[in-house]
Amino acid sequence: MMDVNSNPYELLGLESGVESTESEIKKAYRKKALVKHPDKNPNANPEEFLQIQQAYDLLSDEGAKRALDGLLRARAAREERLSHQTEKRRKMRSDLERKERESLEQQEAETRLKANLKAELDRLREKLEKTQSQKHTHIHAPNSNLNSNSSSQLHQKNAEELSRMVKLSWDGETSFTENELMALFAGLGSIQSVVMKSNKKEKKTKKKKRKGGSALLVMASKEQGESVVRHVELNDGLGFEGFSARLMSEGNESMQKGGEPKKEDSRLGSNFSQSKTSQKIGTRESVNLKSMEEAILAKMKKKKAAEF
Repeated sequence: MMDVNSNPYELLGLESGVESTESEIKKAYRKKALVKHPDKNPNANPEEFLQIQQAYDLLSDEGAKRALDGLLRARAAREERLSHQTEKRRKMRSDLERKERESLEQQEAETRLKANLKAELDRLREKLEKTQSQKHTHIHAPNSNLNSNSSSQLHQKNAEELSRMVKLSWDGETSFTENELMALFAGLGSIQSVVMKSNKKEKKTKKKKRKGGSALLVMASKEQGESVVRHVELNDGLGFEGFSARLMSEGNESMQKGGEPKKEDSRLGSNFSQSKTSQKIGTRESVNLKSMEEAILAKMKKKKAAEF
């Protein structure tokens, strides 16, 4: 007798299962019998033919077939439910694995970001400590080099300015105006400015006061200033009483070596620094230099005639 778990349709090779018709069942049985019947096939297994015969007998009986079809349909429905449940569970499992994988990736990314942040914070901390250390060192370190450099630069700048300044001095009754001095030295270079100084003030004595004056002649370069000094020295004071010329840088050099500049030079330099020396050269060039030179030479001749 057939087992209840056996499927007669499968034994007969009916793929349609419970949907197979009566003619299809008979045709499938005859086909199998030709292969499995011992009389037709000496090598056939009698037990297999017996199972085929029992399957056909069951399917040929209407009541038995109805009961079998109900059981097979119930099994198919259960398997379908299980397949749906399995698919759902498979999907749930896949979603769960995906979420776990995403969570792990997020944790790894967060770990990397935390490590990067920690590295940046350490770098900023080191930078801040280094900056504070440098500031501390700068505040407490001796600033002699800075002061020395500033003093040296200032001295160099002052020396450059003084090297083109010529101090003119003269004694006696002779007096000069700014324009006269410009005309007197116009041929020796470009005169940037002339600063006049009032007559010397001396303490009252029994002797008569000596008159005279001084001025500061600013040339365009050191070489032109030296030319003025040489011109005065070679021409014996240009024929005027006590007329002399020297570079202001000479007094500055003596002060750097430990000497003290003359009080008069200091006042003259102060007057020069406070004076308005920004007058246009073009205004001075408008003076008739030739006529001024002739007037100065006439004054020199008159003075020499009076001495004889």
